[in-house]
Amino acid sequence: QPSSAAAAAMSVSHNKSNSTVSDSSNGSPQAVDGKETGAPVAFNRSRPAALVESTEPVLTRGPSLSILSPGSLDNLAAALSASLVDESNHGRTSTLESIREDVPTTSSPVNRGCRWPQNFADLTHLHTVKLHKDAVTAVCLDETGSSFYSSGMDGTIKLYSIRDNGKRHRRSFAVGDLALSSCLILAAERTVVTGSWDNSVYIFALDYGRVVDVFHAHDDAVSCLAISALLSPTDYTLFTGSWDSTVKMWSVTPTGISKQPLAQLYEHDTEVTCLAVDPEGTLLASAAQDGRICVWDSRNRSHSASKFGSHTDSITSLSWSADGRYLYASCLDGSVSAFLRDGTSVSSISSSTGVGFTAMATDGALMWTGDEEGALCLWDVMAGRVVSTWKPHNSASITSIAVCPQQSVVVTGGQDGTIASFGLSL
Repeated sequence: QPSSAAAAAMSVSHNKSNSTVSDSSNGSPQAVDGKETGAPVAFNRSRPAALVESTEPVLTRGPSLSILSPGSLDNLAAALSASLVDESNHGRTSTLESIREDVPTTSSPVNRGCRWPQNFADLTHLHTVKLHKDAVTAVCLDETGSSFYSSGMDGTIKLYSIRDNGKRHRRSFAVGDLALSSCLILAAERTVVTGSWDNSVYIFALDYGRVVDVFHAHDDAVSCLAISALLSPTDYTLFTGSWDSTVKMWSVTPTGISKQPLAQLYEHDTEVTCLAVDPEGTLLASAAQDGRICVWDSRNRSHSASKFGSHTDSITSLSWSADGRYLYASCLDGSVSAFLRDGTSVSSISSSTGVGFTAMATDGALMWTGDEEGALCLWDVMAGRVVSTWKPHNSASITSIAVCPQQSVVVTGGQDGTIASFGLSL
């Protein structure tokens, strides 16, 4: 089994290479400092299907990417139809006055393909709290944006209430014996699903405060999770990625999770690091340590003939634009790239210092990034510049970012076991 030291560089990816961060890239984005400072589901058990092991090739590093590739700004402007309005607001740059009006504003409870609010640049750092003994590997917000859940290298799930500063709801649950790599919420069932380094997926019932089911999912550590409510609000498809280089699809219904996968996807040659489902719930994107990305059609459970990537280092996060037309990938090489569904490269933005991006979330117009040195940045994607910057975890790497656009709440997890929350000042 993997040792705890193996996760020092990344939260959900197992980076076996000893690569270093590339030199600073061309361009220097403008940075503006921000303020520092019900009943559970009845799950059944059965034997899992066996997988075929794969080997990992030697990775090489390429040059860092430019702020915006030639012609990409024009392409994005035409596609997204956004307008830019900059204003000065107490030493910081405000967000866009009008951002892509054609983006859908509603979505399923799972695949939140809604447009982000214009007030994200006005968020303040509410507080940072130490919850985990080791690195935070994932954070997720509930539908109201009032509470978050986190998983950690210490093998625990944490529940924390933002609105009351944790005075009423601050709970900790031990899950399994090894590190947890990821977590997500099934809100209707008040259930948390988490992946573990012991190759298993755990189902945790919040009402009971205990694990109600566990099943062996992969031949190596489960590294990432994603879910889609394609069929109905209560019938989901669960996707799991693993260090065994495979992605699996599982059926989730009110009666439980199927222990035999709906499909097993073998296109990756190295460890799978992250997953993302498009807003419609039909396409799954998966990325691996070698920088390659695959896009799958979850309806016919087959590869969609899209396998691409210009990165030579591990991809740390994937995120679809709100309209589902663009896929964004953050990488340890210090860049975030945008692709069309067929893999065509559209644009890229890069860290001015060359520091690797360890977490990212975007709607296609605004973007949150976290890096290896603990900087949390809000980007104007169209202009390729930084709007606001915070250091909520001091110099500890940011491992996860969760966004609740409906309530203008953002939560980040850190390598130091802390979790920071951001919201509008009361």
